[in-house]
Amino acid sequence: MAYGRTDTRTKRRLGRLIFDTSGNTLAIMAAAIFPVMGIVGSAFDISRMYMVKSRLQQACDAGALAARRAMTKTTLDGAAETQAHNFFNFNYPTDSFGTTGIVFTPQATNEGQVTAVAAADVPMTLMRMFGAPTKTIQVSCDAKLEVPNADVMFVLDVTGSMDGTMPGDSRSKLEALKSAVVGFYDILNNAVTSNARLRFGIVPYSAGVNVGGLLPAEFLADSWTYQSRRRIPNGTYTTSISSDGWPAIPSPTGSWTTYSTTYNVRENNCRSPNDSTSESNNTTNWGAPTVDADGVRVSGGTETRTVTVTEYRDNWTRTGNDSRGRAIGTCELQRRSVTETQQRSTTKTETPNYTWSYEPVTFDTSRFKLGDTVQTRTGNNYTMRDSSWNGCIEERQWVTQATFSNPVESTAPNAFDLNIDSVPNSEETRWKPSWPDIIYARSGTPQVTNSNNSRPSSVCPKAAINLDEMTHSQIYNYVNASNFTASGNTYHDIGMIWGARLISPTGIFGARNASAPNGRPINRHIVFMTDGKMEPSTSVYGTYGYETLDQRVSGGDLNSSRLADRHTSRFLAVCAAARARNITVWTVGFGTANADNAKLAQCADPGKALTAKSDEDLQITFRQIATKIAELRLAK
Repeated sequence: MAYGRTDTRTKRRLGRLIFDTSGNTLAIMAAAIFPVMGIVGSAFDISRMYMVKSRLQQACDAGALAARRAMTKTTLDGAAETQAHNFFNFNYPTDSFGTTGIVFTPQATNEGQVTAVAAADVPMTLMRMFGAPTKTIQVSCDAKLEVPNADVMFVLDVTGSMDGTMPGDSRSKLEALKSAVVGFYDILNNAVTSNARLRFGIVPYSAGVNVGGLLPAEFLADSWTYQSRRRIPNGTYTTSISSDGWPAIPSPTGSWTTYSTTYNVRENNCRSPNDSTSESNNTTNWGAPTVDADGVRVSGGTETRTVTVTEYRDNWTRTGNDSRGRAIGTCELQRRSVTETQQRSTTKTETPNYTWSYEPVTFDTSRFKLGDTVQTRTGNNYTMRDSSWNGCIEERQWVTQATFSNPVESTAPNAFDLNIDSVPNSEETRWKPSWPDIIYARSGTPQVTNSNNSRPSSVCPKAAINLDEMTHSQIYNYVNASNFTASGNTYHDIGMIWGARLISPTGIFGARNASAPNGRPINRHIVFMTDGKMEPSTSVYGTYGYETLDQRVSGGDLNSSRLADRHTSRFLAVCAAARARNITVWTVGFGTANADNAKLAQCADPGKALTAKSDEDLQITFRQIATKIAELRLAK
């Protein structure tokens, strides 16, 4: 019986143990710890790899952008590559996330784009105990320049000094400029997006600007007063007489009359005189003269003469022999004649002898401004001179003052020469065609003299081109044309005035500048390049006329230094007017002095005044400007 009770208790205890779960957790944990560690480790390492990839992508993008912005050539030079690595390393330090084997490789493409590959080895942490190997994370990035709607107006100094060469260079400054302009174009043109509009214009300047071909005829005056000369009579005349031909000389037809008979004459001694013609009573009756606009007197007349024509002949008749046996005879001389009164028309021209009066003279420009060849009585020896317009202009109404305040349009409302927007609507606001053929120097006002005075020097650069979408060939052919030459004095204000006029969205070309076909905003830029200081001359005929006599800028103070200051004030006033219209002004001083660079800095937008001291510097500077004008962005 004792045995039976023990067995029952054992069964009860075993039953309670079977259904008791209070110790199961530890066992389950022990069994599940390795799978759980695998899941957690995988999540942790995957998260690390994601963070590495994200940070690596950011660093790659930063490096590629930095490289493209730093590029000054079509290839990735050392400076640009250094910038790329600096930005990459800043965004992805070498100890980031415990990664190793960090590699960053940027390179440039033929399209001016920077591509890069970045990679890093990510060692596993928790997953390493499961034998997971180190993972390599690799990303790629592209950076490129992209141009939205943009208008770029080059204002280029083509004065005589541009024919010089910078120390150490092998080609002239003008040749370097040509190359820089073409390189600038290529950078922006390669970066322009398919639906954007990119336009270029060029204004070469020296003592004048050639913009006549861009202006409607109604923007140019029909007459203008130039410092010229006119001929005036001196009171004496040169006379010339012209006549019609006389009627034909009459021939005698009457009977022969014997007027001499000689006997016993040998035959060879019987000879009549030669026929003869004589004139008598030659008179002219003149009518009243007519006088033309040049003072030439013309008189018509009738000239009368009496003409007598006499013919002779001899007749010998033998009558015998003389003592020596020679034949002798009778010699009879005969004659006949005719007398006729004749008349013919005669013209007498009495031309005044002239002298020159050197003075302001008003000329009709209505045909000249259209490109017609016109004649003026200004040639040497008082002859007619043929002239045709070269395309350069004289500025419209000016005010003579030393300095200008901004905005110039309101502080000097009558200074239409500095107003870049006003549309011509009167003779004061219209431009005048430059006419160097008729400009003469003189001393005194007026000067009367027989001498042929000298004409002042005058330069008309290559014709400017207005903003337009252009090809590489068009830009290249323009700057490399034979008439893209260096000559003349330096007038910065003249170049900037017309660069601003041609690009202004609210001026005379506002209809073509205000908007783009795609409706998006337009970025506007003036790139102004010069190699020298302002250097006007009183002895040059240019956009402000002939300063020695016209004195439009100097006001009579012909001191060269003060004249340069007055032109500089105009230059800076127009720079400010351009900036006020949201036109970004860049200036490039090519081998210029510090004082001149300071003026260029006043003209430019902040940070937009650059300098170049060599051919290579100029190429780099133009590429830098082009790169900054373009918008840098990631291609992917």
